[in-house]
Amino acid sequence: MISLKKNSPPQTIFGQKEIHRTCEDILLADPSADSGTYLIDPDGQASGDISVSVYCNMTTGSTMVLHDSESSIVVSPCLEPGCYSRQINYNATKRQIVALIQLSQSCRQFIQFNCTAVPFVFDNVPQAWWTDRNGRMRYYWEGSSELNVHMCQCGMNSTCVLPSVYCNCDSLADFPLSDQGYLTNKNQLPVTNLSFGRTILNSAHGIHTLGRFECSGRSNINSMPESCDDLWKIGHTLKGFYLVKAIDEILSIFCDFDKIPGDEGIQKIIGSVDIKSVPVYFFAQARTIYNVTGTTIPFDAIIYNIGSGLDLNGTFTAPKSGNYYFTFNGLAGGVDTYVDFYLNDVNQRITAYASNTGYVMSLATTIFLNTRDHVKLVLRIGMLAGNSYNNLNGFLLDEKLS
Repeated sequence: MISLKKNSPPQTIFGQKEIHRTCEDILLADPSADSGTYLIDPDGQASGDISVSVYCNMTTGSTMVLHDSESSIVVSPCLEPGCYSRQINYNATKRQIVALIQLSQSCRQFIQFNCTAVPFVFDNVPQAWWTDRNGRMRYYWEGSSELNVHMCQCGMNSTCVLPSVYCNCDSLADFPLSDQGYLTNKNQLPVTNLSFGRTILNSAHGIHTLGRFECSGRSNINSMPESCDDLWKIGHTLKGFYLVKAIDEILSIFCDFDKIPGDEGIQKIIGSVDIKSVPVYFFAQARTIYNVTGTTIPFDAIIYNIGSGLDLNGTFTAPKSGNYYFTFNGLAGGVDTYVDFYLNDVNQRITAYASNTGYVMSLATTIFLNTRDHVKLVLRIGMLAGNSYNNLNGFLLDEKLS
């Protein structure tokens, strides 16, 4: 059972006027701010739970959430595994703590157990564990284990008092020992309960100490936001419609910021949006007879050239990366005529053909181009008639956003 108690109503601390989301934000707004107690509102002032009273370490900018079990506490005598249980009550709601985690680059919590003949594991049976914020029992006491393997810092460093154990306390020594370390898994923290067992022996003695829950840094979004989670992390807290970047398109989404990242239903995709940083399209004509085979067909009349991608020599150079559409319609000059489509001087086997009895030819293609890729039409065999019968069109369908 998780107990993350609701904090008291907002109040002014250190003459604070503006409520920020983290201590890091306070320090950025006022580099001269002193370490001490401040109000923050990780889930945003526009919605969610009331502000949280935290301790800010302004040397590092870290945010520390207080709880009711920070002092060293003696474990009471009992026999069965986990028979001693200590629920941890934080000075913040679960929503605010999870919001702080989502905003932060890293989080950690110090844990220490001083023991005399009190093991974490006895006869391969766990006697002690801590419970994460999702209610799962965890058997490691250092680091960020996803596999939940029983381990302490001395086991990781091969410095335990006995080489056969992974924690000093597992040695069952009748003299004082200690295991301590920092828990760092953001998906599991903070610790919500401590459980110990097999403390009934006359010589047994155990004392646990749990540090404040501490988060630091900022989980920055340095590119265009790709989700409601990203928008929330950079400060958006009003629910509504937003535009975000997908792999090769812009999406319209609805963000319900009554929720926070990780909550079901925070994002609903509405549909794709046709957005281009620069429009690219052209229309050109080759009005003179052309019969120089093996060369690029020039277009001597450029009607539209938005984006300046097409030159009079007949080469189109992509000003933006994305998917492009090209179409060519022409008239053969009374002989079999073949026109090939080239990308970066390589024949793409896309061909327009007209026989001496058919005359009309055409080709169309959609192709992805990187910036500065170039395409052209090459007359392989035959002749193009003059006048305004030979038309080339092209445009950017959708832009690849980096």
